[in-house]
Amino acid sequence: MRFVLLGKEYDLSHEDIRSAMRKEEPEPIRNHYVRIDNRIYPPKQVLAAATGLPRVSFTTMRAHNVLRRLGFELGDMNGKGDWKPDPKKLEAARLMDEARTRTGPIGVSVTELIKEGRRG
Repeated sequence: MRFVLLGKEYDLSHEDIRSAMRKEEPEPIRNHYVRIDNRIYPPKQVLAAATGLPRVSFTTMRAHNVLRRLGFELGDMNGKGDWKPDPKKLEAARLMDEARTRTGPIGVSVTELIKEGRRG
């Protein structure tokens, strides 16, 4: 999945995240967590380990969104924000990421069509 943090584009997969976290010990959970291989981690710890960026570079919500799109189970310690991946939505996200790989960021093609006067 491609995403941008601090103006830099990243392309991470579910397996990239799992691989990055194999050598990481989970830190204490304050509220939000992500489950990876039956261990729970703070979302910011995970995204920082996978990108190499300092945690102050992004919000917990941004980390949560990236990890959700990659298909990880997320939740909070109150049990109110639990989220498990929906296989249909995961497949749709995978197809969108695959399309981006072939055509560039979504919207570029539409913008070019509008500039050319072809609105579909």
